[in-house]
Amino acid sequence: MVAVRYNGVMRGLPLGTLAASRLGSHPWSDGYPARPPDVEELERLCSFAQEERRIDHFVARLNGRWAQRDEALNELRVGLCFKALDYRIVAWEPLGNNAKRGEFSITHNGEDLFFVEVKSPGWEGELDQKERRAGRKKQPKYRPGEGRRGPNATWPHVRTCITKAYPKFLPHFNNLLVIADDFRVPLDDLNMELALYNPHLSPALSEFGCSEYELGCFASNAFENIGSVARFNNELLSSRNYFGDCYRLYTYANPFALKQFPNDLWKPQARS
Repeated sequence: MVAVRYNGVMRGLPLGTLAASRLGSHPWSDGYPARPPDVEELERLCSFAQEERRIDHFVARLNGRWAQRDEALNELRVGLCFKALDYRIVAWEPLGNNAKRGEFSITHNGEDLFFVEVKSPGWEGELDQKERRAGRKKQPKYRPGEGRRGPNATWPHVRTCITKAYPKFLPHFNNLLVIADDFRVPLDDLNMELALYNPHLSPALSEFGCSEYELGCFASNAFENIGSVARFNNELLSSRNYFGDCYRLYTYANPFALKQFPNDLWKPQARS
């Protein structure tokens, strides 16, 4: 069972009990949720939002534009991932620098508090001006017969995420930026390395050490208020188990950070 086209509109599968009670049976026209695992995941994310007493907040955003919906889904996924890692959300939308709010603050031992900002750069940012003028942004992410861009095109978006998020971070906080991308080709380790460090000095990146890459965000103290950036990876459709087994966090430390993160920040991934 997969999403189908109905009267020219992509209709996703019927939602689960909780999600349908808050969102309706077929609330979106881009084919989401397209597969049974998507339906089950959405039901769990709505349940998580309800457990956290944030269901009304997220329902309003899930009912928004597709990009708003996808951002909300990623924030819930990241929150649920931290829960699987035995972290507790202490506060939603905590205040950071200049009264700017993050996604949530978390703790594991009840003492160390981490200010978490989640950025969800989408595939829309990969479109060129011609595609935008043609209305491609208002169409589904994937279209039959449309090629995808190569994997080395996403590192500039990581730097943009860091630059946009940076004003939120106070220097005396344990600050973590999580990037949960929605690119057509998912963000990978190579692009993170290119975005964050010095491609000219890294043996692993030596073949990519041409001038166009310049210095990464963590190659100097320019972003010293960020302790670490984490790449969030959702392997839902390729995982045999759901949620605890398919959500992954890959962290990249900032050697110039004012507040260094501990080496054992994340425990081994819990199994659901």
